Amino acid sequence: MAEEVLFNIAGDIIKKLGSGVLQQIGLWWGVNDELEKLKSTLTTIQAVLLDAEEKSALNNQVKLWLGKLKEVVYDADDLLDDFSTEALRRQVMGGNKVSKETLIHQWIAHGFIELSNKSACIEDIGIEYFMDLCWRSFFQNVKRDGFGNIQSCTMHDLMHDLATLVAGKEISIMNSKEKSVDERVRHLKLDFRLDSSDIIPVVLSIPKKLRSFILPHQEFYDHDAIRIFSNFKQLRVCGMQDCRMTEVSSSIESLKHLRYLDVSKNSEIKALSNSITNLQNLQVLNVSGCQYLKELPEDIKNLSNLRHLYCHNCYSLTHMPRGLGQLTSLQTLTWFVVAKDSSISKNVGGLDELNSLYNLNGSLQIRNLGFVKNGKVNPNLEKLLLQSLVLVSSRYGDARGDVNGDSEEMALQNLRPNSNLKELKVYHNGSNLFLRKLEIGGLDDLEYIEIEGQGTSFFPSLKYLIIKYCPKLMGWQKKRDDSTAKLAQFTFLSQFICHNCPKLSWIPQFPSLNEALELNNVSLQLVQEIFTPSISSSSTVPPFSQLKTLMFSQLAVESLQPYGLQNLTSLEKLTIFDCRDLKSLPQEMRSLTSLRKLHIYGCPILRRRCANKYCEDWPLVSHISYINVQARIIQLEGHYQLEDNESDIPHSDDERNASLQYA
Repeated sequence: MAEEVLFNIAGDIIKKLGSGVLQQIGLWWGVNDELEKLKSTLTTIQAVLLDAEEKSALNNQVKLWLGKLKEVVYDADDLLDDFSTEALRRQVMGGNKVSKETLIHQWIAHGFIELSNKSACIEDIGIEYFMDLCWRSFFQNVKRDGFGNIQSCTMHDLMHDLATLVAGKEISIMNSKEKSVDERVRHLKLDFRLDSSDIIPVVLSIPKKLRSFILPHQEFYDHDAIRIFSNFKQLRVCGMQDCRMTEVSSSIESLKHLRYLDVSKNSEIKALSNSITNLQNLQVLNVSGCQYLKELPEDIKNLSNLRHLYCHNCYSLTHMPRGLGQLTSLQTLTWFVVAKDSSISKNVGGLDELNSLYNLNGSLQIRNLGFVKNGKVNPNLEKLLLQSLVLVSSRYGDARGDVNGDSEEMALQNLRPNSNLKELKVYHNGSNLFLRKLEIGGLDDLEYIEIEGQGTSFFPSLKYLIIKYCPKLMGWQKKRDDSTAKLAQFTFLSQFICHNCPKLSWIPQFPSLNEALELNNVSLQLVQEIFTPSISSSSTVPPFSQLKTLMFSQLAVESLQPYGLQNLTSLEKLTIFDCRDLKSLPQEMRSLTSLRKLHIYGCPILRRRCANKYCEDWPLVSHISYINVQARIIQLEGHYQLEDNESDIPHSDDERNASLQYA
């Protein structure tokens, strides 16, 4: 029977070796010869196995054949050496899914990634490895975020099977029935509940040269059982996620080679032992989801090699430790929590800790902005490489009386994010948000802005909103329910200025706009959204009936007819600049009896219709006190300024130069 089983295994491996996926990897790594050699040898072994029953000393021969099989498999070791860890990762992650960041962090922890250039970033090299493997079909079921970045994937079935074969005894997923661990195991996952009464003999049998240890979800925490694992002095990767831990043993400092530590989702942990800061090689620390964790180790500045600190969803975190800014290698910091009272301890770090963290990228959430004293904050966010910035005004559960509204506003205005930002989110708690003026500009990669926290009323105190030079900005929310989108409003907004956001297509309405509306180089879809009143609106007042100033600039529009200018009964100043396709003014101009100033620049067709009292559209504008067409005053204080024999305004280059000068 043994030889029959081996025959079937060999046949299955031969079939897999002929697959397109493995052939692609062979081409990539240049190991086609090794793979062909392996396939040929397995075919030979199959032929010999057909006569195995007729041979004597069957068991010894089978052992020899198995040994030969293993020997040849290891001939392809250059190709398959790193697969063993991936096989374990595939089974450890829930649903066989692994996050890209976790995978790359563990590659680095195990030393799988080498730098040919010392100035290169090892994470960037890891991403290149990952993308190449992904392109070569090593991974499957790839999931991306809204920015196109890969979030997670699964290992291809073929790669998993081959990695498991090659790894042999190097990886082990141990169940409760096993009483010992093979001495060759380097990567271990325990797949059962710990109990110190019977686990100690098993643990003592685990090889001391273990490199990876993964402990999955535990129903009950056993301090003695977990403490024993600090005996594995060669550990590079330690994962104890959701193990009901109440503390991290101080003995962990003995794991001098540890590079990756994950104790996330252990909600009972209230503090981390300061002994963690003795792990000089630690590169990744994940405490996310530790809901009752109140503080990080005070000497965290000693973790000089720390590159990634995941501390999001730690809702009890009260502050960040002083000296965090000394971790200049830090690339990931998911949360920064502003202390309610920084004077209570010399170990409390302020927002200025961010000033030295020039390598931060990805996503950063800054919490409790309202606790910034007098708004004195000037972190150099412009120098960071963040894709996402989340701002939270105060912690859930904190009384709004503890929050200084003026400080919140000043702090938010002083935060100047980098131009690579793709996402900006602002969350607020309580009945009123502090902010009265918000300016967003120069964010080349910003795609969406999300404001959450008070139903359909955004920033109830906001009066001035300015959005400039965000060429990729598409919407105020990434996903919106069209059935309720029209209900979203800036209730008290008085002024809205939007310049050079050509992709912006939707923004919450602002029914009380009464000072100024400027639309420069925006989409016609946005203009239509702004001037189309909400069908569900209960207000009987026409939109923008109180608006005083309106400017249209660089719009590819032929007519202003659809925009309901007749409703602008309080309009005092209208500027139309560089709308080169605009063919005429609407008849509704006659009804704008409050209009006092009209400026027209860079509109060649419109210019010819309004240049003097003999032009076609003059009857529509003659009631306006001040008319300036192409930098020339046509009417002043209601008096026509041109002589009857004066010629029209210059054409072509002179016209364009005047427009540019005005701009």
